[in-house]
Amino acid sequence: MSASRAAGAAGRRSHPAVAARRRRIARDRGRRRRSALLLGAGLLAALALMWWLAHGPLLAVGNVTLRGYDRQDRAALLQAIDSAAADGTVVSPPVDGIRSAAAAFPWVASVAVQRDWPRALAVEVTMARPVAVAAVAGAEPALVSESGRVLGPVPEGAGLGWLRATGPPPAAGYALPDADRAALSFLAAAPPEAARRVRQLGLDQAGTLAGRIDGGPALRLGRPEALAAKARALALVLSQVPAQELAAASYIDLRIPRRPAIGGLAPADPAAGEETIE
Repeated sequence: MSASRAAGAAGRRSHPAVAARRRRIARDRGRRRRSALLLGAGLLAALALMWWLAHGPLLAVGNVTLRGYDRQDRAALLQAIDSAAADGTVVSPPVDGIRSAAAAFPWVASVAVQRDWPRALAVEVTMARPVAVAAVAGAEPALVSESGRVLGPVPEGAGLGWLRATGPPPAAGYALPDADRAALSFLAAAPPEAARRVRQLGLDQAGTLAGRIDGGPALRLGRPEALAAKARALALVLSQVPAQELAAASYIDLRIPRRPAIGGLAPADPAAGEETIE
């Protein structure tokens, strides 16, 4: 072998230290790849375990308790909620499904779902509050909640105000049309002792609210605005005016709630220091 060829072969051979360093780098790269693969596999396994716990049978809902509901259809409501709860687990309860199932019952206003470990759910129901009776000539009156939802037939002695519906009330579970909501909002805002005396409250052709007091005068509310203030004004009038004078009046005007007025009464001189209602 010539001297030039020997020098070339020696140049191609790496120094032992360089070769050892290359092998060490290769081993480190291999360890990093294996570590990354193991970490990825571990994360996938952890995610699979979490999914199985959230959706698998180990923590499936085994029992549902129902609170806050005392209607006759309580058993049917509990069955509907229990059926909806079967689609989830305690870790991931099917809240939307439970609410959807409960919404089919007119007397359910809202529900709150809480976990009751280890495998139960507690469902708290807020029941609807009846605030008015919707009535129209030739149709059965209906009990209506604050949200405008029809609750069902009117029980004897309901003690609620009556609104004049624009048409026959829909079936239980359905909502009143928007045209009846203004009268409903007034009755919902009025104190119970005042609201229960209101009759035939509704919008007239001019778009103003009008009705009457049971056994008393007509009720003028004007445009459907500031209804809470007008409801308080009505309560003040009914509590301040004697029943005999109220029966003799022709109307109560609450269009300006700060200045309620009663029409049709004979003028009288107030006693010294006595306030009057114009």
